[in-house]
Amino acid sequence: MAEQGDAVAQNKLGNLYDSHEHGVRADDAKAFYWYLKAAEQGYARAQHYLGGAYADGEGVFQNYRQAFNWYMKAAKQGYDRAQSEVAIFYHEGKGVPQNYKQAAKWYTKAAEQKWGRGGQDKIG
Repeated sequence: MAEQGDAVAQNKLGNLYDSHEHGVRADDAKAFYWYLKAAEQGYARAQHYLGGAYADGEGVFQNYRQAFNWYMKAAKQGYDRAQSEVAIFYHEGKGVPQNYKQAAKWYTKAAEQKWGRGGQDKIG
């Protein structure tokens, strides 16, 4: 399914390569590849994971600006975990100029969805 372009399958394959479980050898480069395929199709969860890969330098060179851009794509779709990351990046000035007003805006959006209390993951 992943090779036929199914974004959900691509994301799940990225998850398998990103983990150290399920009998699949962890491979950051392969995880990044599959997350990118799904993210380019607009799949918010993969965009969030891709933001994390760029933020942490997993499977790709660390790049806060790219991390922010991918987090923002997912955040604009209402993905609360990404909204929280966007807030953190604004708060800390990572990849974007520090902006407390924007940080508060995105923290509020994430909080309104009850991030961390079961409200997450409603997209894909």
